[in-house]
Amino acid sequence: MTFSPITALRVPRFLAAAALAITLPLAASFAQAEDNPAGVAEAEAIVKAHLGTPEFWAPPSFDSTPARGKTVWWISDYKTNILKQWALLGEKAAADGGLKWHLYDGGGSVPEQVRGFELAIAAKADAIVLGTGYPAAAFAAQVAKAKAAGIPVFSINSHPIGPDAPAKVPGHVADISYNYPDAGKLLADWFVADSAGKGHVLLVDITGLPSAGWTLDGFRAEVKRLGVDAKISEAATSLGPSVQTDLANVASTAVLRDPSIGYIIPPFDDFALFVQTGLAQSGARGAKVKTAGFNAVLTQVTNLKRGGTPLKIDLGGPNAWFSYAVIDDVLRVLSGQPAIHDYKIGYKIFDHENTQSIDTTKEVDTDWYGVDYPAKFKAIWGVK
Repeated sequence: MTFSPITALRVPRFLAAAALAITLPLAASFAQAEDNPAGVAEAEAIVKAHLGTPEFWAPPSFDSTPARGKTVWWISDYKTNILKQWALLGEKAAADGGLKWHLYDGGGSVPEQVRGFELAIAAKADAIVLGTGYPAAAFAAQVAKAKAAGIPVFSINSHPIGPDAPAKVPGHVADISYNYPDAGKLLADWFVADSAGKGHVLLVDITGLPSAGWTLDGFRAEVKRLGVDAKISEAATSLGPSVQTDLANVASTAVLRDPSIGYIIPPFDDFALFVQTGLAQSGARGAKVKTAGFNAVLTQVTNLKRGGTPLKIDLGGPNAWFSYAVIDDVLRVLSGQPAIHDYKIGYKIFDHENTQSIDTTKEVDTDWYGVDYPAKFKAIWGVK
């Protein structure tokens, strides 16, 4: 195990998934300089404002008739809960939009994702969605082949929103993404509010997963902006076959090494599940530590409703809103319309209290978020 200063943590964000060991179990810490009750009050107000229904941003309506009957290939990784959930909702959205659907489960393997591209091109797909969170730049050769065959390529959650987005490779039409820095800010707001601005959090980055870094960047920036007397320590492991074990080890090692840590927050709730495993292995010390994450997968929202686990909140960006937005962009491009690059997807904070009234065995938009997202998008597409 190696220890590094916080400034050494920023690894390249477009690494391919590699089976690396834990590289930075616990890095040097920093603390905000002064106590700031106003910052805590602001964080509390932000959290309260996000306990309800997020405001829906409706993209322009268009005639999707030219796209109907065309085929979209979606490359996914069914070993990861949220990627599977997005793909399943994408299939429903494609059916609602009149598209033919083909799923390719690459299982998180880079060679298998390459194979998915090759099969989609050979099958003369009309569009390809790289639905694994990998950047299109990691598959530049395959995207170029798709472009040569007249097939537009879309990706998900692999480019930050805004002017700082990395240049797309030729043939890559759009990346449909949550605003990950904003998600990180909301996780930070909860941390500051819950700890009265005096907590000690271990942030755990997942190298090789760009959106993880963007989320934690937002977290750091928000804690700094609020000016509270909080302490941040950092660790990182890589995206690879051992990530579940690695995260559990990071959590158990950290809390035993530094009893002042009261929070361990990875960017996403799938990863928080493995942190919870490590905390459970740490006995009484681990039982005092809280965790949180982003995505609101069924397993974790169920844990929130049941209570009694280290998970205290889960930040949800409506998954149906997201997957329908992906298909919306596919339909637009196949209908000769310009692509949309920011769907302004909103967030809701789930906790033990507001999950008591929802069914956590399945995500139903009207139940969880109070909005029928499929109906919203079908109206935009002119589908009855």
